[in-house]
Amino acid sequence: GELAVVSGNGWDQALDDAEWLDGEILALGTSPRGDIARVFLGSRATKIVRHSPVPVLILPRGAAKELSRE
Repeated sequence: GELAVVSGNGWDQALDDAEWLDGEILALGTSPRGDIARVFLGSRATKIVRHSPVPVLILPRGAAKELSRE
């Protein structure tokens, strides 16, 4: 698969400017300061999940390290 990094004047513009294809997902990582619950409680991530035109995968902090060990 390919990784795309998009930018914009705010997260909503960045999501809208991305060229999403059928079957793609958006991956979000949690903050190093928090846990998975914090992503859904009043953070920008909640708005991103609701606004996303594609399914969203939430990766708790440290997930990349755990996945690389497998």
